[in-house]
Amino acid sequence: MVASNSGKSLYDLSVFVQTSFQDLANLLPLDSTFLGPIAYPKASRSAMKEMAAISVIPFYHDILSFITKNSLPQKRNEVQTLADKYPFHPDLQTLSAVYTYYDTLQSGLGEGRLEVFKKCLITIVKAMHNGLFNFYSIYWLLEIYISYLDQVSDRIDKFILQIREWDYGNTSEYSTDAIRFQSKVKVLYNVKIRKKRLKSLERLLHNDLYAMNSISIEEMQTAARMTKENQARQHIPPFKRLAGRVMSLYVQYLVILSEIPISSELVNHRLEHFPAISRDLVLQQRFLHSSLETMKLHLDMSPPAELLPKLDEILEYHTETMRKFLLKGVITKMYEADPYIRIPSLIRDYYSIVPFTHKKRYIQKARQCLSYLMGLHIHIEAIYTRVLTLLQFFQEVDR
Repeated sequence: MVASNSGKSLYDLSVFVQTSFQDLANLLPLDSTFLGPIAYPKASRSAMKEMAAISVIPFYHDILSFITKNSLPQKRNEVQTLADKYPFHPDLQTLSAVYTYYDTLQSGLGEGRLEVFKKCLITIVKAMHNGLFNFYSIYWLLEIYISYLDQVSDRIDKFILQIREWDYGNTSEYSTDAIRFQSKVKVLYNVKIRKKRLKSLERLLHNDLYAMNSISIEEMQTAARMTKENQARQHIPPFKRLAGRVMSLYVQYLVILSEIPISSELVNHRLEHFPAISRDLVLQQRFLHSSLETMKLHLDMSPPAELLPKLDEILEYHTETMRKFLLKGVITKMYEADPYIRIPSLIRDYYSIVPFTHKKRYIQKARQCLSYLMGLHIHIEAIYTRVLTLLQFFQEVDR
């Protein structure tokens, strides 16, 4: 935290600003290194047996009552005791972190919130690396992540204001870099639009079966095979959940995680086990890969000459998806339309860095994608609205 420069020599001030800047850089959740070591300590056989006997569902109900009804938590101490005893239990670690997060929200803690939120955020992502993968883990991760970004954004703003006031030596360099940090935080904030979708999903998942029990990689793979074999309405072990719903939720969770850079390795790990055994599954897998790469591109603040080849690589990936899997198909789902929307969206976002001599070619590529979608007369409002918005942009720049 940058403080007053009163009584400091120029050298001391320079060191202080440099240290404060590095501390600021370390706060940015830009990739999985933010988490530190992710592996849990190894549990003994007896501890594994004891953990298997713990039912976490009552703990979920207690904390949800605490959050939504503002009722006094009855099981907080029990959860904390068990979390301390079993540091390798992902549900208990997450529940403990969530209690801490909401306690902090209700407390008068000011500057200290950032470090608490950071610790809670890391705890949940680590838990997900170690097997936790249910609705509430995603929901709480997003909730805490956004709160953490709020705190980081405030810290950056304060840093910029302070060093502008000092205005000596190389402080302008730090100010410029800090502004870049703020630009990256704005990119990270884009995932906020998923929060509304999660709230709607929560109302549908009104029982413990789907919302509180994690989806393992093995269950997902079984669900994928059954969905391919037209058995989406059949139940699968261990929780006797519908195969189609399990697969749908699994992909929705990964979509959200793919837009949170600190969980990119988690998404990659899950995708390594994703069975590409049907056209739909291949398209969803490619959608998730492209989402990861697009986030990397948006966070990349390199000069235009370095960004353009990276943009072209992503555009080619989407072109390949269209050529191999979509040109002869009917588009009825968002992930099928994604390449046709993602290409013009990326061209729009990076249009300013495209050399003048190449702009026509990029505009033509974008319009081809949009014209194809318009020609299909797709009756999905979200797709239709985005297509119209993009068409308007390219009409204006091509006058």
